[in-house]
Amino acid sequence: MFLRFGQVVGQAGVLYAILIVMASKTITTLTTLSLSAIASNTRVKGGGAYYLISRSLGVEFGGAIGVVFYLAQAISVAMYVIGFTEAFVGTFADWKAHFVAIATVINVLTFVCVYVGAGWTIKVQYFILAILGASLASFYLGAFSSFDLGIMRENLVPHYDAGNSLFTMFALFFPAVTGIMAGANMSGDLKNPSRSIPKGTLGAVIVTAAIYLSLALLLGGTRSHEELISNNLIMKEISVWPMLITAGVFAATLSSALGSMMGAPRILQAFARDEIFQRLSFFGAGSGASREPRRATVLTFVIAQICILLGDLDAIAPIITMFFMITYGLLNLATFYEAITKNPSYRPTFRYCNWSVSLAGSIGCLAVMFLINWIWASASIFVIGGLYWFIHFREVESRWGDLHSGMVFERARKSLLKLEEEDYHPKNWRPTILALSGTAWNRPHLAIYGHWLTSGHGILSIAHIVTGDIEEHAERREKFEKTLRAFIAKEELWFRNTFPMVSRLWCNVTASAVCGRTPYCSAGPMIRRRLTPSEQRFGSFPDSVAVSLRSDFLTIGTKTGRNLIRWVMPGKFPTARSMSGGAAGGTAR
Repeated sequence: MFLRFGQVVGQAGVLYAILIVMASKTITTLTTLSLSAIASNTRVKGGGAYYLISRSLGVEFGGAIGVVFYLAQAISVAMYVIGFTEAFVGTFADWKAHFVAIATVINVLTFVCVYVGAGWTIKVQYFILAILGASLASFYLGAFSSFDLGIMRENLVPHYDAGNSLFTMFALFFPAVTGIMAGANMSGDLKNPSRSIPKGTLGAVIVTAAIYLSLALLLGGTRSHEELISNNLIMKEISVWPMLITAGVFAATLSSALGSMMGAPRILQAFARDEIFQRLSFFGAGSGASREPRRATVLTFVIAQICILLGDLDAIAPIITMFFMITYGLLNLATFYEAITKNPSYRPTFRYCNWSVSLAGSIGCLAVMFLINWIWASASIFVIGGLYWFIHFREVESRWGDLHSGMVFERARKSLLKLEEEDYHPKNWRPTILALSGTAWNRPHLAIYGHWLTSGHGILSIAHIVTGDIEEHAERREKFEKTLRAFIAKEELWFRNTFPMVSRLWCNVTASAVCGRTPYCSAGPMIRRRLTPSEQRFGSFPDSVAVSLRSDFLTIGTKTGRNLIRWVMPGKFPTARSMSGGAAGGTAR
């Protein structure tokens, strides 16, 4: 804001500078709306964006984001400390020879503030905020007194240097608006995250948008484009009290360093507690009543100090920006999938985010990455992809639910609804077999013979019927399900392009209900629905449940103490087929 924005206004012109600010803020606003929706949908614990993404997109995406987002935040500490030091030695030239020592001292002070606790650090941030407010007030007073419409008219149009364009100016400015996760990273320390995150983040986006738009107008109306481009401290010259601008530069960089030093350890702590990588579990421990991540804070300090000692970080700065952008893009993607799959558990109290908003935010983040630097964008996507597949092949099991099964179910539901509308033709016939194999070990030949008939192209349902009250036989049902799973695995019934899905089918028919447990090895899913009264030809079936494949309806019920299996095929066969104590399929027994 204090050092580079004058160059953006000088080269792009006032009109295009406003366009750059609006485009940048549009993307961050879309991301903030997605963040607000997903944060108000669940009880947000520590970890901020990592926690939200992992609980929606799963352990693979969550683990990949946890690694890169933590490293981006930790290295950012060093970048902000170096930025503070550059401003310091630029003001006090005699200290230039002690650059590394000054940066180390600032890093230590930042570490100590955060190590003491979040409460103390936030108090320091309030003091820094007051300095920033005073520096902006000093600039506004100076700009209003020297505003010239003639200079403004000259600066309305672009004056690009050789090699620069609108896109390069956009790339130069955009990193200034990527700090929207600072509040979300503190999610574990907030009293009411679902309310505080949307309110605080949206407020920050609106206030900073107003500040940047006003700066573009005032800078363009007070100095020529040559001065704006060549002088990084032009705001200091315009200000009524120049030293306040210097103090503002110090405050801005120090505030960002403190924010990253607070956020990074909390990401690592949440990541370590999920035990995606066992060796990192040491950093999941908390200290004190507020469970401060002090172990993770020490590691963050060490990483930042190593980066300071290495010196110039310009070479890796672009990929850090890309990691931030990927995090924001995946956050939008998580919210999009939550909304588009109509997940029953997705009920955000924040109502101002539609799935189209989240999709636009995700696409916008990806577009910005390639506009900034397509090489670094491709490299960062490759890194995320590598981490994703590494975690996937390690077969890490999550202890929380995610969107995967909901997405699969939604795709299957839409496919079945589409299939229902298609005209049936014998050319597309697939065998659908129900094998009443008991526990499968009793009559294994039925399940194996059924598998041979389907040959990887149909659906094989292996059923075991348990009579009695559902609640009383819950443990038995669980045992039989495990037995059938073991049988399916041992006999490799999902071989040849089929996959195992174990489900259960139960029918509350009388007070002493018939309960059918139906694990099945299948090449396609099933839809459960109730039969209409005209389809219930056994007698009184108040709670009969049906399995529907296209227009085939299966009921399992009881009449006069006998177990009955019935296939009803309306519109295709004039009479329904029923059997007692046996198995039946649409076209195969």
